[in-house]
Amino acid sequence: MGLESLYAANGICDWPFTCSIHTLMPAIFKYSDKPMEDFTLYVKRDLANMIFGNTDNHGRNTAFLIDGRKTRLSPIFDFAPMMIDPEGITRTVRWKKEKAGHINLEELMTECRGFLKVNNLDNGFEEFRSNIHQFIKSCQEGMTFLFDEAKDCKILTENLRKNKKYLKQLIQEL
Repeated sequence: MGLESLYAANGICDWPFTCSIHTLMPAIFKYSDKPMEDFTLYVKRDLANMIFGNTDNHGRNTAFLIDGRKTRLSPIFDFAPMMIDPEGITRTVRWKKEKAGHINLEELMTECRGFLKVNNLDNGFEEFRSNIHQFIKSCQEGMTFLFDEAKDCKILTENLRKNKKYLKQLIQEL
């Protein structure tokens, strides 16, 4: 069994490396045995990164798990609300239309539809959109928990407040 980062799968050796998500997506469509499922999973994970403030989302924190002849995205790892870190870790992999660590839902869907069209998977767009909408709704409970825990631990930050508002905005856009 092996593990290969999205950076390595795309031939990226530099570190640190800042890029558009468009730089990393080709590997998912080229190597994954289930590219539509892994693309959907990647988008959900990145939404979770934005919603919950994990700015440490670089291409070495997403990888393929290679098990014999099967290649899929690995289980999520190194996921934490880095926005509360006083060091101020910057998001290094971004959507083209992303601003200040967030993207509105319409722009996200436009970018995603483009990926699917280029890879001849645009017939699955409506199911993809539905999966993303359900995922956004499901994040409410986690955000409430994180917000309450941060208050209890006296680490509630302005960034966390902004991210809670961002999730509310995404839900309103559904």
